[in-house]
Amino acid sequence: NTEHGTRNTEHRTRTPNTEHRTPNTGHRTPQTNKLTNTHHAHSFVRLACPPFTDPSTLNSLAYARFTDSFPYTPTPDQLTALASIEEDMCYRCRPMDRLIVGDVGFGKTELAMRAMVRIILGWRGYGRKKQAALLAPTIVLAAQHHRTLIKRIEGLNLDIKPVLIHSNMSSKRMNLLLSEITSGAADIVIGTRALLGKKIEFSDLGLLVIDEEQRFGVKQKERMKLTNEGIDVLTLSATPIPRTLQMSLSGLRDTSTLRTCPEGRMPIKTSVESFSVETVVKAVQFELRRGGQVFFVAPRIAMLESLREVLERNVPGVKVLVAHGRMKKGSWGKDSVASDDLSGTPPDISPMEANVIKFAGGEADVLLATTVIENGVDIPRVNTIVVACSEFFGLSTLYQLRGRVGRSNVQAHAYFLTGTGFMNSFNGEGDDDILDEGGERGFIDAYTSSSSSSSSSSSSSSSSSSSSSSSSSLSSSSSSSSSSSSSSSSSSSSSSSSS
Repeated sequence: NTEHGTRNTEHRTRTPNTEHRTPNTGHRTPQTNKLTNTHHAHSFVRLACPPFTDPSTLNSLAYARFTDSFPYTPTPDQLTALASIEEDMCYRCRPMDRLIVGDVGFGKTELAMRAMVRIILGWRGYGRKKQAALLAPTIVLAAQHHRTLIKRIEGLNLDIKPVLIHSNMSSKRMNLLLSEITSGAADIVIGTRALLGKKIEFSDLGLLVIDEEQRFGVKQKERMKLTNEGIDVLTLSATPIPRTLQMSLSGLRDTSTLRTCPEGRMPIKTSVESFSVETVVKAVQFELRRGGQVFFVAPRIAMLESLREVLERNVPGVKVLVAHGRMKKGSWGKDSVASDDLSGTPPDISPMEANVIKFAGGEADVLLATTVIENGVDIPRVNTIVVACSEFFGLSTLYQLRGRVGRSNVQAHAYFLTGTGFMNSFNGEGDDDILDEGGERGFIDAYTSSSSSSSSSSSSSSSSSSSSSSSSSLSSSSSSSSSSSSSSSSSSSSSSSSS
């Protein structure tokens, strides 16, 4: 409202009117079209995505069918975040740039899917074919989003085509998808960093969703914003990087927080102790007895085969699948499958992704993997995770790994095992020879030397975690060590920090 210097609330009524953003500035200039506000000819509501003013229209009914297909009851925080996204996409003067922060498994992906379907159906009623893109850090996560979206829209008659794009595709398949993206035949494009390639040209991109934004660099996240000016951006993360968090706290980026736990969820029971075969066997057998599945994570590909031997020797009849980033067709024997072996899966599927799909389908009891399952893998039947050599991982990675379990109403368990016990478990038991045959002698020597230098700290952590008052003991010990180090000389402080 130019007379009072502020926008009158009367002009925020949800009337169908839209304008286009001018390049570089991100602002939209009013244009005369069939979406013009008939109530106030002198004023315009600057819209990005036309709202559903009439709930009886075909597109409004189609969106309602999609939201009703969600198998769970949305939490209050999800409904609040959805209202904020709707406000940003339809009634804000500038493009949306919103960060969704929520604990692992709190429903961030559902918000992203509703936003993508919303912008496509919202513009379709006005003769414009908008597109949406979802950027994921790993092939496993991108493929899971693709399968979930296909399953959600199947049978709803939405006429929305989602496609999956990643770097492992053949050139023929890639060229076909590029032509569909450029022509607008693909409505939702889900992919990895392949979406950032120079050959990707969208017909009319309206929304960009960045999942697990902490896994991308600043230039990568800004690239698509620069090549597709004026698009709405929705960012998802459970552990945002400091730069993103600072922008949110300073008001440069809008933020929605999901604090409400989904109905029926229980806190994950977490334990930290030294590695032992007995602990691993008990954890696996306990989960198998109650009909569940187990994630077993190791920091190195070289460890996977020896850990597999340990499982098969000590847990009779256990079915193990392996997944890591360097799997190729024809490698790892029975773990490697061809794309033709999986009906209904995307073309050019990798053996790693194929094993994850097979594991999700219940064809194995244990998935032995590296951190390829860190982000977004959602399998409700998996309620136990064992992490070997957990000191090799960062805090954010451990947090994400723990979030792979506890996605149902069953009590979940997470075991973080330190590596000193891992090396001791193989002394004199023949497993050291297994690693020798695999050509990993140099890795063992390097690991043993690094483990011996931190054996005292690992043993003290192991003993304290076994007692019921471990948290208070650790707190008091860290407090006393902090005070003593502050009063010591600079040379002592330097040596202490280096050790």
